[in-house]
Amino acid sequence: MPTSSELLLLSPGSELPVIHVFDPTQSPETGVDRLGRLMQEASISPSRHLFPPAVPLARTALVPALERSLSSDLEDIRAAAEEVANEFGSEAASRYANYLSVVAETADERAARYAIANVFYASDADRIHAAVLGHPAIGSRFAVSLLREELHNCTDDAQQSAVVSAQLQLAESVSSGKNLKDAVAEYLSFARSFGKGVLVRMDDLIAAAQASDATDDDVREALDFAVLLDHASEAVLSLELGRRLAERRSQASFEEAEKLLLRAVELLDEADPDWSAAAGNLAIVTAASAVGDPEDNWDRAHDLLVRVLDRTDRTIRGREWALNATNLSHLLMGRPSGRVDDDDLTRAIELAEAAQELRSPDLDVVDWAFSCVNVGSLYQRRSNAGDLLQAEHLYRAALGRIGLADHEPLWCRLRMNLASVIGAQSTANLPDAERLLEATLDEALNQNAAPETVSEITLQLASVKDRQGDSTSRASDLRRDGLALIDPLARPLTFIEVGQPLAEAYAQSGQWVQAAEVFDWVIAAHNHWYRIHLNRKTQREIMSESPTLTRWASYAYARAGRVSDAIEVIEDMRARELNFNVERDMVNSARLAETDPQLASEYDSALREHKGAIAADATTGAYWEAVSTESVLRSLLMKIRLVPGFENVHRRRTVRDIAESMAGRAVAYIVNAPAGTMVLSLNRKSGVSVTHIPEITSALIIRLLLFDPEKGLAGLLMAQQATESQFMDEAISRLDQLRPMARALAALLSSQGHELVVVPTGYVGLLPLYALNTAPADRPPRLLDEMGTLYIAPSALVMSTSMARAQRKGAPHLVGVANPTGDLPGAEAEVDTITAQFVLAGDKPSIAYNASASRTWLLGSVAAATHLHLACHGGSEIGDPTGGYLVLSGGSRVSTDDLSAQELPFGRLVVASACQTAHYGTQGNPDEVLGLPTGFLIAGAPCVVASLWPVDDTATALLMTRFYELLDLTQDNAAQDPVNAMRGARSWLRQLTSEDERVYVGARPFLSAALRRLATRDDRQRAPDRNSLNMPSESLYAKPRYWSAFAVLGA
Repeated sequence: MPTSSELLLLSPGSELPVIHVFDPTQSPETGVDRLGRLMQEASISPSRHLFPPAVPLARTALVPALERSLSSDLEDIRAAAEEVANEFGSEAASRYANYLSVVAETADERAARYAIANVFYASDADRIHAAVLGHPAIGSRFAVSLLREELHNCTDDAQQSAVVSAQLQLAESVSSGKNLKDAVAEYLSFARSFGKGVLVRMDDLIAAAQASDATDDDVREALDFAVLLDHASEAVLSLELGRRLAERRSQASFEEAEKLLLRAVELLDEADPDWSAAAGNLAIVTAASAVGDPEDNWDRAHDLLVRVLDRTDRTIRGREWALNATNLSHLLMGRPSGRVDDDDLTRAIELAEAAQELRSPDLDVVDWAFSCVNVGSLYQRRSNAGDLLQAEHLYRAALGRIGLADHEPLWCRLRMNLASVIGAQSTANLPDAERLLEATLDEALNQNAAPETVSEITLQLASVKDRQGDSTSRASDLRRDGLALIDPLARPLTFIEVGQPLAEAYAQSGQWVQAAEVFDWVIAAHNHWYRIHLNRKTQREIMSESPTLTRWASYAYARAGRVSDAIEVIEDMRARELNFNVERDMVNSARLAETDPQLASEYDSALREHKGAIAADATTGAYWEAVSTESVLRSLLMKIRLVPGFENVHRRRTVRDIAESMAGRAVAYIVNAPAGTMVLSLNRKSGVSVTHIPEITSALIIRLLLFDPEKGLAGLLMAQQATESQFMDEAISRLDQLRPMARALAALLSSQGHELVVVPTGYVGLLPLYALNTAPADRPPRLLDEMGTLYIAPSALVMSTSMARAQRKGAPHLVGVANPTGDLPGAEAEVDTITAQFVLAGDKPSIAYNASASRTWLLGSVAAATHLHLACHGGSEIGDPTGGYLVLSGGSRVSTDDLSAQELPFGRLVVASACQTAHYGTQGNPDEVLGLPTGFLIAGAPCVVASLWPVDDTATALLMTRFYELLDLTQDNAAQDPVNAMRGARSWLRQLTSEDERVYVGARPFLSAALRRLATRDDRQRAPDRNSLNMPSESLYAKPRYWSAFAVLGA
């Protein structure tokens, strides 16, 4: 933006509602004139209360004004100016000092204006009383002076004069110290005595506001006075204005309409016919609102319409009853989840038919034809025996009475529905359906029909062509043309259901630019649909319904040459639930408190309440509390984004944001799709790059993990279920097919200082990437683990958060559980060896063995831990979309959701050595990475160690002992490096010889004792394995199944 550009920084209700950022080369008079124009361009009414006075700020001082603490600088303007001069120069310092002086000089006036705006918005005694207490500046000399000035300026307007006189009376009463209750009572009495002339005209005002040629301003003017003078009139006018706004069907109008109609419902008696009108309109607006949770909105709309129908006499007010019955039938078919059961269908048909009986084509043919569409659509959706014929009869009957000129959208809808129903009865009818749709489309185009109508016809025509086996690209082109006519945010489900298959079809035919363009629409729709839902279960369902969208869109972007978009969509949409939670946790409340302590306190409190509600929802199904606290949290985040320095909180991160958050490390995203794999890399210095590996397809990854049907070989996940170890060895050896991907990562490691953050997408995250071989087949193996350090994370955001959390200082404190179910004696030996190391480091570990390791004990102990070690059974199954659980004593469980609700304020490391704790649910959306590590990361852990498969007890004890030694518990927690400690432990174990083991164990009595207990177990029959990687034969644990099972997530 040019340096001479002007800005308005708006923050209604804040300490500085309007800041006018001006070009210092302009004269003050010109600046004032331009300010007025800027406010007009921004569609801001320059209200006497809410916005002025705008505080002028020279653009040369904008950066320090945004970055510095206003409250602190106001305490010592001179010192603040000196600091700004040192950092930004003398020009910025001088301008900034002038800005601070104006802020200080206008503080009392701004407080007075803000008080006036808030006190006189209230409309009854209790609200006014509370508003005065909250805004004592209403009694200041500035407030009184402002009101006197306004009274002087409105002497020609009796109505306005009456209102301002009443307001001045209250301000003077507060200023004189009069009893507040009496002052408020006098204010209301005074307002009414001055407003008798207004009341006499109120009926005329209402009549004028309800006239067909009335404008919104007419209604608003009448409503402004009714709010103060007459609740009955306020209700009528709120209903009228709310109904007008609702008919516009924009989100902004819906939000205002909902407030107005809710106020009307509050004021009206349920026996009043206007109450039914207000409640019916409120139900429709509520159901269509994008604010709040759609399921919650649907329930409230449903309850309202049921109440309206119960209170409406259909014999007297038949038209009104029919309208609300029709709306309720529509609502029953439009659950946000998309699921409709037979009871809903039957009830909807009964309501629609009852409504149709009250309509007549002779009285209103359009209204009657709409009812034919409503009832026919319901029959068509149910599709029981005879239903399609009944629907066809209704559509043909309506088309026999209505033409294109009568109601173009309705005529088109009837013909579309007729084409659909005849095509559904028999494939032989499809040509007739196609001809009918093509003729309808021609007529719609000739008549310049609404884009939404043309879009629906076009999309339906594409579907008919598909059903007829059209092998040309015509159907795809029709779908693309149809989608291009509508807004993804207005019709998100259409884009998700139609757009994603279309994008995939373009991708399959190699049309990557077209695929990327359609993915743009689908991503926008999906993001909107996900974000407007407040319930976590629904959000998970939304992600599960599009399990490949994130990866395939990213791959298409990369193939289309849009590498930055490919990275940003992965970062934004992968591990969404995890990202949302860790980002909320990382809002710097301490820094926020410097600017707005109240907002910081509210946010911390809301975050705690939300976590508690999530925990309650997981255990007792406290759905509404979870939704309510989510709504509060989102509202506070919007306020936080208005605070300078917090503008990017909870916003989509750009490539630049991602690179800057990595502290100099490069990040590589492994994007696996049907046409191959992309390794997308990003570094602050070198920018973005891409490596395409076409031979590593998503089908290959599935074969390596599950089953290769051509060779009849079990993949890595299936082999874990076998008792014979050779199946695991064979499955791991087949990972050599991933050498091209390993070499791409190796090249990045070599060029990036031998450190690389890796974000594996889809099912790639279930692979031990560090164990991949990079060497050609004819050369000795060289593992990625030997070439550098891989930092693996679900997203770059999670990694940057982990890096920040890892800086927590403090001495180690171990909390652990061992063998809570009594059938894992090896777990006790493992924990014994680890506990001894913490004791040597000066810690007093808190360990629960066997039956004492209960759910209650663990959840009550985790908050004190810096290091948490869990040696117990786990259930993190591939097919479990909820993320798995830990099994504790008595068969009790701790789920991923339970862990997410905990707080680990001191946490440095979590080790979950239970079997397969690194698995995550793939039945839904594998890119959500819902597993036990997710729960720990949400709870606040910077780093989680988890297992990809079951491991020999002795190998685990040795690996963990060495791991904690390399971690060096004598260091401060912030100095520990779990990722490199595990890398070193893996390298050590795979090279450990028999003699090395004897010496190592002998020097550690605690480990020796633990291994002796393991050796006495009747079921222990371990014999040394020979190395399959050409290492010395005496190396006992060289096979990857021993040393590569434990993955490290985070930092």
